[in-house]
Amino acid sequence: MDPVRALLMAGGAARWTDLADAGVSRGALLHAVTEGTVVRPHRGCFALPQAPYEEVDAVIFRGEPACVSVLAANDVPVLPAPMIAHIAVPDSRSLSNLGARPLDRVAIHRTTRYPLERMREVPIALDLASRCLPPAEHLAAIEGAIRGEKAAPDVIERFRICSEERRAWLLARLDLSSESPTETLARVTMRDAGLDVRTQVELEGVGRVDFVVGGVVVVECDGFSYHRDKPQFRRDRDRGRAATTWGRAELRYTYDDVVWNRDLIVPDVRATLWRLANR
Repeated sequence: MDPVRALLMAGGAARWTDLADAGVSRGALLHAVTEGTVVRPHRGCFALPQAPYEEVDAVIFRGEPACVSVLAANDVPVLPAPMIAHIAVPDSRSLSNLGARPLDRVAIHRTTRYPLERMREVPIALDLASRCLPPAEHLAAIEGAIRGEKAAPDVIERFRICSEERRAWLLARLDLSSESPTETLARVTMRDAGLDVRTQVELEGVGRVDFVVGGVVVVECDGFSYHRDKPQFRRDRDRGRAATTWGRAELRYTYDDVVWNRDLIVPDVRATLWRLANR
């Protein structure tokens, strides 16, 4: 079998023994490496040049992609995006030979709660992500998976790895009315601070807004794929003016604001509420 085709069928990366079992000859494989259509990222491991790094690392560690790597690969929102591969390996696998594999670029997961071959399932990845994501970011991923019909609405109740305390926290805050992960983060931040937050509110003359806080402050969150074209910019400005005309103030936060500096949202909202109450 052609080595490129075999690697495509394997997800982009495979060990030599698996390629040989698929009918790839050593000569054809070495020729593909020489031609640059196949690369050898590690001893005994071969991959396509464009293969996802988590697939390559899974082969190197003889494991499976897991946790946030699986979520990102299935378009489940992970904030911020994972920078290293998360790989599940058997509980019995020894990694004591530190020079044999690139441990500095992976997060290794071990668990006996699920079989290794199920690690690519989104609900299991959501459960495992409780080890790696902070609570609000974990909730954003869960809500995104449910909205995208990649997990059932009761997925939290089926977790086996997530702690009982984390499950209770998540269930108390689960709210599928938010339409993006940034909205989830902003909503949890404001509600946990004790603010009166309504989500996805239709305002006369304005349209639907992400949040209305205290009945008078409109809060909007730009998503990761927020379109920065001129028509969208103009619509946003028109909505902001309309909100002001109707006696409300508008606060707009970018993706970076929500992901990296959302501790500023609550002071902003409280200051705006105070200003409106004392004008």
